[in-house]
Amino acid sequence: MKPDKQLEQNLHLLAIFHYVVAGFLALMVCFSILYAAFVWTMFAPSSFVDPSHESSFSGVEIPPYKELSETMSPEEYEEMIMITARPEQIFTSFRTMMMTFISLGILFGTGMCLTTALSGYFIQQRQRRVFSIVTAAVNCIYFPFGTVLGVFTIIMLSKPEAINLYSANR
Repeated sequence: MKPDKQLEQNLHLLAIFHYVVAGFLALMVCFSILYAAFVWTMFAPSSFVDPSHESSFSGVEIPPYKELSETMSPEEYEEMIMITARPEQIFTSFRTMMMTFISLGILFGTGMCLTTALSGYFIQQRQRRVFSIVTAAVNCIYFPFGTVLGVFTIIMLSKPEAINLYSANR
């Protein structure tokens, strides 16, 4: 039985669009890397600490809560710690938090870029239909291109003709 020519053409276009969306995802990852470099340099300790000017908080020593427990409540003690925190400590914590989120985004974006390109290859080879459907479902979070690609991929690969075509290539 000869496969439907229209289905073959649609699957070929779908594979090409997977490569295009993978390229967009790679571009997004590159911008994320640039943003990570910006955050890293912007919140570096040298950018907000002036060595010639001593911080007004630098000489403050906070005694343990046990010594102050008779004069203040735990909430007041926590507030005192927050007020006397050094700016460089706050910025370092913020920098660490931001770099963690950006790094996770870069890892997820790189993974999605690779799986989208791999899904395009599998569609071209008419292999691993379920892998392509799962990748398409996850691609739906990348609005608008990933959503359009994901919906069309799920629709195309769920057709009985496509199922038959993939099972014939096993």
